[in-house]
Amino acid sequence: MPRRNPELMTFGKVKKKDVENKRANMEKVRDLIDQYSHVYVFHVNNFRNPLMKKLKQEFEFNGRFFQGKVKPTMVALGKNKQSEYRENTYLVSHALQKSASGAHRGLFFTNNKPDKITEFFQNYKKITFAKTGFVATKDYVIKQGTLDQFVFSQEYVLKKLGLPVLLKNGRLLLNQDYILCQKGQPLKPEQCKLLELLNEPMAEFSVTVHGYWTNEEYYECVVKNDDNDNDMNENDDEKKEETDDSHLFSIIGSNKKKDVSNDNQTNNFLDAFVEDDSSDEDIDID
Repeated sequence: MPRRNPELMTFGKVKKKDVENKRANMEKVRDLIDQYSHVYVFHVNNFRNPLMKKLKQEFEFNGRFFQGKVKPTMVALGKNKQSEYRENTYLVSHALQKSASGAHRGLFFTNNKPDKITEFFQNYKKITFAKTGFVATKDYVIKQGTLDQFVFSQEYVLKKLGLPVLLKNGRLLLNQDYILCQKGQPLKPEQCKLLELLNEPMAEFSVTVHGYWTNEEYYECVVKNDDNDNDMNENDDEKKEETDDSHLFSIIGSNKKKDVSNDNQTNNFLDAFVEDDSSDEDIDID
């Protein structure tokens, strides 16, 4: 066998995102604020990348989702009244850090009014399969007897997943009822895979809107906690830190507007943020 030419061999290596990449994302956030009239703070329950891509296609021509790292995004918006980019954008920063939860939070920029957006997200729900750690919403028992939904070649896979099946005359049998999961208990990887093989979706993909910014004002949305049980694993560490800033999320009016084209302010904000945030758990999928 002929040897491969070492000069033609390529060794791919993923380059770590540096400070310049974070600065570019912060500039993108500011450009989107100037481009769109409304900014919504949201987080996704039971995130699935294919379902998120379909959601983005719904607003392909009249909106933009941004799910970058939280710390650089907060710097771009402003962490306090003195460093805010536009009037009351620091409230968006606070909401992104404290109200939204988990790794799949972000900002949605659009020109659509709140009545349309909030109603759309309240009704936008997609059923999907559960993943590891998901809290079961119901009991599921596999009845004894012949498992017609499986073929004989799946015997090894099912046994490896913990299902005590028997192969008899080319059919898979179950001698007794098997409790696959119980309501209120977190699912293990084997349980999730069995539920998927049984075509039993249990999770619900949805988007929760916590508030929105428009016309230099921030408005808080009333959030129902129906789907929060299965997101606790993502934000337990964040909820441990108690704050006294709840008054910041009320409706705040403004009679002033800041000069958006202040070059000195932009340069100061870029030079101030050079810290590496590699420990941030947020996922950049934008």
